[in-house]
Amino acid sequence: MSLADKKIIHIAPTNPTFTVNWNIGLRCNFDCMYCPTWLHNTTDKDLTLAEFQTQWQKIVEKTQHTKLKYKLTFTGGEVTINKNFLSFLTWLDVNYKEQISECGFTTNGSASKRYYLDAIDISIISFISFSTHSEFFNEKKFFDTVIEVNKKSHRLKKSIHVNIMDEFWNEGKSKIYSDFLTEQKINNSINVIYYTDKIRDTVRFNSNKKEFDFNG
Repeated sequence: MSLADKKIIHIAPTNPTFTVNWNIGLRCNFDCMYCPTWLHNTTDKDLTLAEFQTQWQKIVEKTQHTKLKYKLTFTGGEVTINKNFLSFLTWLDVNYKEQISECGFTTNGSASKRYYLDAIDISIISFISFSTHSEFFNEKKFFDTVIEVNKKSHRLKKSIHVNIMDEFWNEGKSKIYSDFLTEQKINNSINVIYYTDKIRDTVRFNSNKKEFDFNG
């Protein structure tokens, strides 16, 4: 019997986990034209550390019977503008390290370099996913940060990924970004953008942003 003739009778993960994709709030410091209002706003209040802890404990109470370790992914909005987020990750690291197999978050890269270096240093953090948003991001700051965090992640055997948003006004740079990141051995992907739910027709650019020298 050839491999093509064999039937699949069972599929099981090699490392079974209980996956939690946690949107901690819609508040964001960017206002990208293709991001609909049901995905971001400027009004959501920060979860307090106590609220983070309570919500997490409720998750554990309802799922601990599975006896699976947790894979946690945090999104927003923009997670790093919640002043309690790093404190919560540190609390998880102190109190639930043995129960968490993977943990990471998605960010627009607007927090300080120090913020991300501190985050990747938390032992439960296994990945950080950065996203380019050329309307609002400071290109030089973004890539300087990603390069430094990636260097540290290699030392700690953790993962960094960059989602390159293929915006129509910036599509000429998508390949430049990808080629540069690939040369730096930084995982990346170019993401197709759908403009069906765009919040405006005009593009707004951050007048204070600085360009990164990809040839330097």
